[in-house]
Amino acid sequence: MGRSADSLSLSRSGDGKLLCYCQSGCDWRAVFDTVRSIAGLRSGKAVQLPGPASVCQEPDLDIKAYLDSRWQEAQPIKPRDPAHQYLTSARRLPLTTVPLVLRLHKRLRYTNDDGTDGGRFPAMLARVVSATGELVALHRTYLTWEGQKAPVPKVKKFTKAVFDGATTGGAIRLFEADRVLGVAEGIETALACHLATGLPVWAAGNRVLLEKVVVPSTVREVVVFGDNDVSGDGQRSAQKLARRLAAEGKRVKVLIPDVAGTDWADDFVGVSHG
Repeated sequence: MGRSADSLSLSRSGDGKLLCYCQSGCDWRAVFDTVRSIAGLRSGKAVQLPGPASVCQEPDLDIKAYLDSRWQEAQPIKPRDPAHQYLTSARRLPLTTVPLVLRLHKRLRYTNDDGTDGGRFPAMLARVVSATGELVALHRTYLTWEGQKAPVPKVKKFTKAVFDGATTGGAIRLFEADRVLGVAEGIETALACHLATGLPVWAAGNRVLLEKVVVPSTVREVVVFGDNDVSGDGQRSAQKLARRLAAEGKRVKVLIPDVAGTDWADDFVGVSHG
């Protein structure tokens, strides 16, 4: 059985961040109840973090045209299509609606690392936007028509960005930011955390980009839903983001699931990590 919300470990460090750790035995319900109860804490001073210096670079017009074209070819996700089946059946997320920044491309080319053609598959596309809101890349999840992961070497891949470093500071903005914003690594984890807490949650796409996410100046408090990687990489990335946001004056909570090798989507719906 899980611990009650009051037995979660809460501590405030000298730099202003609030950390919430799940101790042995607590479950996601207790953790997220705690998030709900403390989401209204008095906010700290908000500081606008400038976007990465690389945003001044000129975009590659060929890549930009590719991104625009693939996005226009894709369609909003509908019930029973491959992307909807993937999210609601394979990943067991009880979504009533799907964010419009996610779309289904019915026949997207898969390119192997050596440049050879790996075939065409249905794919869930996600818009990756820069710190200033421009489309800079697409995140692709390759699927089968039944909504399972496609039989390809790398199911999840980013496209090339419109210029080197364009995704630094960016995110997949699944929901409109409010004064309290959640940030997670994966799309599925972000959706699970939104369903569990009601908070708007953004996905970074991976742990490296998680460290660099820029949040709007209107956000006063950030909940970082970190992964519990066996290697410790997910935890370190979550803490690195937390330290930077706290230094900007944000109030920050870091949440890490109890079981090694899992993320919050695993804890929430009981599916395998990946």
